[in-house]
Parts: sequence; structure tokens; C-alpha cells
Amino acid sequence: MDDESNGTSQIFGVEVDGKIVARMTVAKESWNNRLRIHELLVLEEYRGKGIGKMLIEKAKQVAQELNRRAIVLETQTNNSAAEFYRKQGFELNGVDLTAYSNSDITNNDVKIDMVYKIKD
Repeated sequence: MDDESNGTSQIFGVEVDGKIVARMTVAKESWNNRLRIHELLVLEEYRGKGIGKMLIEKAKQVAQELNRRAIVLETQTNNSAAEFYRKQGFELNGVDLTAYSNSDITNNDVKIDMVYKIKD
């Protein structure tokens, strides 16, 4: 992961019939007491079966066990997962119109930061 995680990244996977069909990587952000989801990937043919929701629930469990105040993640406007995260209780936390290039708006590739608040 990045230097911020200080070696505290965790990877969770979902296996079906001996095949890894989903994975999620999370890491503690110590300076602001959050848990960051760096990656959540479910193979296309396994989407819509509750696997992503199960991984998000695992992230919520980890955040509570580690006494984190929030879970954060990054997605993009061209990623249909933004609506999925909203259904899991995540809210808009910010937008970056030039995160990937100066043409992010034109390219429909705007960075969206989302947050799930564990406690205030």
C-alpha cells in the first residue's frame, strides 16, 4: 500500500469453488483515525450476489474492532460502484475535478471520495 498504512494493510478475499472471485484491501490511517478501503474488486460474473456487500460489512467490522471513526474510499463518476457504496451507507465526502487529468470532467472520470461514519 502506501507509507501511511505503516504495514497495517489487510487483504480479504472471497473464494468460490477454489477460485478467488473478490478481494478487498484496507489500511489504517493513523493520523486521522480512519480505515481506508484501497481496493474492492468483485469479478464481473459474481457481481450482484452479495459478495461486495459482505466485504463492506467486513470493513465495517474491522473499523469497529480497530476503533476507527470512519471508513473512506475513492471511486469515480464512470464507476457504477458509486451507487453500490451509497446503498451500503457511504456518503459523498468530496470531489476532485482534476485528480487524474485536466480533462476529468470531459472524460467522465471525476474522483469521488466517499465516507462511512462509524462514530462522531
